[in-house]
Amino acid sequence: MDIIACSEAQPQREVQVRHELNVGSAVCEKLGNIITKLGDRLTPVLRNEPAMAKEECAKTPDNLVPLAHEIRAMRELVEDHISRLEGLLERLEL
Repeated sequence: MDIIACSEAQPQREVQVRHELNVGSAVCEKLGNIITKLGDRLTPVLRNEPAMAKEECAKTPDNLVPLAHEIRAMRELVEDHISRLEGLLERLEL
């Protein structure tokens, strides 16, 4: 691959990655909405427990490139959704 073709391919790859990040963000948002609706519908069969304080993890320094930062933010959102689902399962009294 010559230098010109390589420089033209770089922006195209970034466009594709950004598109997939946008799609992934939309999917994460939809998952969060579904978890909220599920929690609302399960309220009659969930133990009433006080809200747990959110664990504060030691954050890594923000010296990531922008795309890596966005990917990390999406991963953290997915981890939050997993925690919410685990909380529903723990409180379920069926």
